Amino acid sequence: MTFRNLDEVVSGLTGWEEEFRRRHDRRCIFLTFYGVVSSEMRDRVGRGGFTDSDWVHRYAVAFANLYRRALEDYDGGRLDQVPTAWRLCFDAAKAGRGLVLQDLFLGVSAHVNNDLPFALSAVSIEPDRAARYRDHSAVNEVLGAVTERATQKRSEERRVGTECHDECRSR
Repeated sequence: MTFRNLDEVVSGLTGWEEEFRRRHDRRCIFLTFYGVVSSEMRDRVGRGGFTDSDWVHRYAVAFANLYRRALEDYDGGRLDQVPTAWRLCFDAAKAGRGLVLQDLFLGVSAHVNNDLPFALSAVSIEPDRAARYRDHSAVNEVLGAVTERATQKRSEERRVGTECHDECRSR
């Protein structure tokens, strides 16, 4: 299912996060962070917290749909359709041999480096590039503002990944 708005994005990410955590699938690590970011984006868009909140809304939804497509193709066995960055990220998380931060950063890297240009292309940065740049920079501020909240949420979870936090401290 294609996300149509940020409510659907937050709901979808939350559902996957819960399912992956239940299955002890470490892909939930990236989803914890992405869910917190998306929830904050939804709230800020709703408050009109950007120069063009409608554009930011379309941008965030397009961005999330790129992740959704990669995840659904991966889980559906359509590996030839999964961008290499995502395949490597998902494979590493499923193998479960890395640190929690490695799983998180592989997800962030795949999403930003692979998906961001396509999301921006889908929503266009024209006609007012300066306004789009200001809003894009404001999105980066959201990332900085929620990092501690996402880290805290991840630390408080006592399901999958807890043993990894303990392991991280000893490495």
